Formats: sequence, C-alpha cells, structure tokens
Amino acid sequence: MGWLCRVPVIVETPHLREAWRKGWLKGSFILDRMVGHCIDYYIAVSEANARYLVDEKRLPSRKVVVIHNGIDLGRFSPAHNAPVGMARGLGFADDDPVLVVLARLDPQKGHSTLLKALPSVRREFPKLRVVCVGEGALRSMIEQQTRESGLQESVRFVGYQSNPADWLALADFTVLPSHFEGLPIAAIESLAMGKAMVATSVDGTPEVVVDGKTGLTVPPGDPAALAEAICRLLCDPELRQRLGRAGWDWVKQRFSQEEQVRKTGELYLRALGRSGDTVESRPPLPARSGLGACSAMVVSEDQRASQT
Repeated sequence: MGWLCRVPVIVETPHLREAWRKGWLKGSFILDRMVGHCIDYYIAVSEANARYLVDEKRLPSRKVVVIHNGIDLGRFSPAHNAPVGMARGLGFADDDPVLVVLARLDPQKGHSTLLKALPSVRREFPKLRVVCVGEGALRSMIEQQTRESGLQESVRFVGYQSNPADWLALADFTVLPSHFEGLPIAAIESLAMGKAMVATSVDGTPEVVVDGKTGLTVPPGDPAALAEAICRLLCDPELRQRLGRAGWDWVKQRFSQEEQVRKTGELYLRALGRSGDTVESRPPLPARSGLGACSAMVVSEDQRASQT
C-alpha cells in the first residue's frame, strides 16, 4: 500500500522469528522476498533478529539495520521500592523469596515450563513465592496447571498491571522462560530495576541477559535447567546483587528509548538521502501527492509484555 501511494520511504520492523510457520510455510519466504522489493529497510530489534532475516528469510543484508528496543529508563530505578503492604496483600511473609514473571500468559512465554520447574525448587526453598504479571489467552489453563501441581499457595496471578516498576521492586530476581523472543522489553525493565534475570537463551534475549554477567540463561523448554538456575540465584544473594548492578549499567549503555529513537530517525534520514542531517536539525519533509512523507515506529509486540 505504501509503495502504491508513493510513500518515499518504507521501513518494516519484523520483531520475532516466525515460529508459527508450519509445513511449506516454514521453509518458504518467497512472498516475503517479493514484497521486500518495495521495502527500503528492515529494522531488526536484535543481532539475532538480523541473522534470522538474512540467513533464513534471505533478505538483502544491505537492507537490514539493527536498532535495539529501548525503554524510558526514567521510569525504572534500583532505588525504587515496592509499595508498603504489597507483599502482605498477596499473602506473603516479609522474608519470603519472591520471583516475578513479567510476561503475557501466552504459549510463547513458557509459563508451563516454569511451573514444571517449581516443585523441585520448592523442595529446597519451600517459602518461595512467584508472581505472574500479565494477562493472556492461557490464563485458565496455566491456573489449572498450578492447582494440579499443588502450587496454588506459592503462585499468584495478578493480571494486567500498569505499574511494572512496583512489581519488579517486589522481586528478588525475575524469570523469563520464553520459547522465542525478539528482544524482550521485560528483560530490559528487570535489569533497569537492578534485578537479575533467569531467562532462556532464545533469539535476542542473550543480548540483554548476558549469561554470568547480567543474569543466567538456560535452554528453552528445560524445567531441570531452569530449576537449577533459579536455585543458584536463591542460594547466592551476593551473586544476584552483582548481576543486578551489572545489568543496570548494561541497559543504560545500550537500551534507552532515546537511543532507539535517535537511531531510527537517522535511518529515515539516510533513506531520504539526508545522511548528513541530524534528527534534531532536519528540515520538514516535503509533501508528496498530498499525503506527506510519513514514517512510523512499530512497537514490538512484547514492548509492554505486562500490558496485554
């Protein structure tokens, strides 16, 4: 549509590896490559996303530009405390260790794997509590699995929340057991709060959760490995704090909203032949066919993982 309307620059941001493709669709990207002739650039939200676009979808590497997802870091701080009474309101004691999962209740996010891992963790840490922040189509099924596993006293589902910093502040550390990702905003938010994360080593996640440096990573769909990593952090408060501090420094350097916007603006200027301009100094774009020269930033589907 943009090409037919003679929009001067068309940029696509394909955030995720398309795990939903089955059969011939899985190995065939002919349509994608045909449509790609009308696209000036693809924004890859992670290095892993870029490799997928070039190596698997076989899109031209000259059109693929990596611009990491970013967040408003001003909304998050390691100094932020959970609201008074939040833990007790959930039925937790003040000294209970708490894990927070900030993710949609969706097959992608791997809650089922976490629930399979928890019984062995609780044998070593019986006071462990888990808070699942987010809504989704699988809520009833995941709640049923929780009951069938005898975990209903340990796990809380709090649904959609608009204040992720408060919930992250409640956590000793966080967990993201996803089966695939683009570049997870929940991981950036966790580290921006100084909270280490245990996550699966899928797609762009290790670019945020760097194993042994800002958190721990495990293979996807492996409850035993996930349980071992969770126990390791529960056993070692000093390690949690060290990873959390390093995580805060990591996201400040690489994952700010301002940096994402700046790089995206510069990409559009380059595409318009204005590579010498800066985002701040660019002149107004000329109108074309009465439509104006427009651009758009596409927000990742997991940009507000706790909001959907």
